[in-house]
Amino acid sequence: MNVLFKELDAILEPLKIGEKRFVDLPRGTWIFRGQAMKYCCDHEHVSDLIPKVGRNNFTVGTEYEMYENFKRTLPGFGESVSKGNSWQLLALAQHHGLPTRLLDWTYNPLTALFFAVEKAGTNPGSDGIIYALKTGEKTGILSTPKNSVKNIPAYHKHNDVPENFPQRAQRYDAPHVSKRITAQEGLFVWFPHPDKCLSAQVPDKWEIKYNSINADKKEHLMKCLNSLGFSYDRLYADLGGVALTLTWRLMNDGMEK
Repeated sequence: MNVLFKELDAILEPLKIGEKRFVDLPRGTWIFRGQAMKYCCDHEHVSDLIPKVGRNNFTVGTEYEMYENFKRTLPGFGESVSKGNSWQLLALAQHHGLPTRLLDWTYNPLTALFFAVEKAGTNPGSDGIIYALKTGEKTGILSTPKNSVKNIPAYHKHNDVPENFPQRAQRYDAPHVSKRITAQEGLFVWFPHPDKCLSAQVPDKWEIKYNSINADKKEHLMKCLNSLGFSYDRLYADLGGVALTLTWRLMNDGMEK
């Protein structure tokens, strides 16, 4: 039993970025994000986050073309979203790996920790980082039906945000259009300007905390999380996740082929 508590302490240590404030408030008041590396605007300020499409060679035309091609090919794979709802389509694209203006977050801090430590072997020497974000209202503007956001494109071809549209980053509690969103207890933050950092477009009342995770602790934390059921097969909820889990076990536990 003492060993178990020791392992739990190892898991909880990186999460002490706000201590008990995370459990004293209603679930969803704080949301979490884990990164195996520091993908930020300025490496000196790790609290500055930027979505995937804005990290490398961002161009408006490239983003638009990727989004439209994804939408065009969707029916051939048996996938569907609510008719005319480009927000749901954007969430689906994000969870399948397409670079978008969305940034993944989760209600579950242990899920965030998993993604902060999962690539211990592929990114040796790189510290992970876990974020906690307090957005205030549980339901953001983008998921409030009365704003009729389903009639507003999730992507603006000329990168100009309409005057009647949010000018700051917004929280998006998306419908579970992907099994991964359900498995990861996921939600998103949407960037009106994906080539700018979160700090440049964050609403005034939002609060962000973060904590680095030493690279030499990642492997041990990954093993701890797997022992508690936080693994690729659970969080990816598909055969790709099963394959990753089996491979990880083979490499780390000496499991026979």
